[in-house]
Order: sequence, then structure tokens, then C-alpha cells
Amino acid sequence: MGIPRDKLNAKALAAVEAAERTGPPTIAWQMVLPYPPTVNTYYRNINGRTLISKRGREYRHVVASMVASSGNKPMAGRLKADIAVYLPDRRRRDLDNLLKGLMDSLQHGGAYKDDCQVRDYHIYDAGFDKPEGHVVVRLEAIE
Repeated sequence: MGIPRDKLNAKALAAVEAAERTGPPTIAWQMVLPYPPTVNTYYRNINGRTLISKRGREYRHVVASMVASSGNKPMAGRLKADIAVYLPDRRRRDLDNLLKGLMDSLQHGGAYKDDCQVRDYHIYDAGFDKPEGHVVVRLEAIE
């Protein structure tokens, strides 16, 4: 039981109405994203400074655009990430090298506020796909 609306000041009333318009928080979503750069190509060291590479910035921009256009709000609280990796070819790869660029890009795109919210990862090889490969990411809230 809350405070009656007629007792709220204008700022509080606006916040209540905004919350009612946005609906309940997102508890799970799934998205197909391009194959991410590995951690080996996501960063560059220039004059002693570690920076995101051009390829990394381009990937981050694409993912941010896709997340923004999905209409999902940033997820709150602790999260679980289920990541199906569709490899572009049959070369040997360490799947964990894909996580840093992918998770940072999702954060930059507004899927969540901070990638430290993701407390449970499940990443797996889902087979081969087109020459460019892709990933399917499912995020869900956990207690």
C-alpha cells in the first residue's frame, strides 16, 4: 500500500507514472549477434596504453545499435548468460576468448549497466554456420 497519488509532489507523481508506462523490468531476452572479435584482437597496446581496437570499436557499435533497436531496457540485478557460438570455420578456438568483447559490447549497448552483473556463464560450441559465424545470447535474471 503506497501513498495516495493526491499526496505526492509533482516529481514523485511523474516518477510513478513513468514506471507505470515502462511496465515490469525485463527478466530475460535473447538476441542473435555477429561473431565477436577475440580478446586478442579486441584490444591494442599503443604507447603503453591499452585501447579498444578499430575492429573492437566497430563491433561494439554494431552490437549497441542492435541492442538499442530491440526495445529492451537494461537488465538489473544478477544475470545468467547462455551463449551459443556458431563458429565461422573448423579452426580450433578457445571460446573464452570471445567473452570479453561480447560482454563489454552488450554493456555498452545497454543490455545491462555493468558486465559484473553476469554471475553465471554458459558458453558452448553450437556448430558451424556461414563464413562469418554468429552468437546467440540469452540473458536472464537470477536470484
